[in-house]
This record gives sequence, structure tokens and C-alpha cells, in this order.
Amino acid sequence: MRTSYLVGLVVVTLLAIVCGTLIRGQASPAIPAVTIPGVPTTGSCCLWRIHKKAEGDRRVTWQAPYATDTGQTARGATVIRLTLTSEGPPCDENPGLVPDNSVLQLRRYTLRRADSFAHLIGAFTLSNRAGAVLFSAALDALDTYTWA
Repeated sequence: MRTSYLVGLVVVTLLAIVCGTLIRGQASPAIPAVTIPGVPTTGSCCLWRIHKKAEGDRRVTWQAPYATDTGQTARGATVIRLTLTSEGPPCDENPGLVPDNSVLQLRRYTLRRADSFAHLIGAFTLSNRAGAVLFSAALDALDTYTWA
């Protein structure tokens, strides 16, 4: 069988599987259903785009590096403080949702490898300019942090 026919047959088969799954209304097992904390799994929900500019700093106090199977690794106490301002419409659909000069603060830790791969883990708060907490949650993010 020629390569072009074989590739065409594979593509048609994959399309049939995907379309069959969509027609039956079932999610692909490769894309599992995800529950978002605080968002009900049924009923109506609102969704807004926000577009903010963040200015501030990130400070990390690194402990001594240690050897691991993936190379030198270090843990550091992390403090992030960012002041947020709206970038305006159309992407900041409801600027009052996170008012200008709101402050995002995070305190926790970062793990970093010598190749600059890093993992930031911590709780953060988002407060308005008067200091009232608007939102708080956990942040778990992959990051790049240059070894210094």
C-alpha cells in the first residue's frame, strides 16, 4: 500500500473516531473533565476577560544549593508584590472587577534547578488599594529563574 493512501486511511479513521465521539456527546478520555474550584458543574456562569498590566518585584532569598538526580537545586523564600492597572477594552471587559492599583501579593517558596527550570508554589491575595482582600487562592506555576 502506498504511503499516501496509508496516511489518508489513518487520517480518515482518526476523524471518524473524533466525530463519533463528538456526535455521542462524550469527552475524549485524553481530555478529562476538570472541576474548577468555586465554579458549579451545572447551571449558568459568567465569564469575563481581564487584561491587567503588572508592575512590581519578585524577591527570592535562596538557601544553599544541594545535589539531586537532576543537578544542583535550591529552595528560596519568595515574595512577589505587583500593582495591577487596566489595559482597557476590548480585553478588559469589566475593569471594575479588579480595580486599578489593586495589589497581588504572594509569599511562599520557589524551587530552582541550575538549568533555570523553576517551580513557584504559594498562596496569593488580590487586594484593592484600600487593602480589602478581593480574592485569595493558591498559585502553582512553572517558571524560569536564572541561576545566580
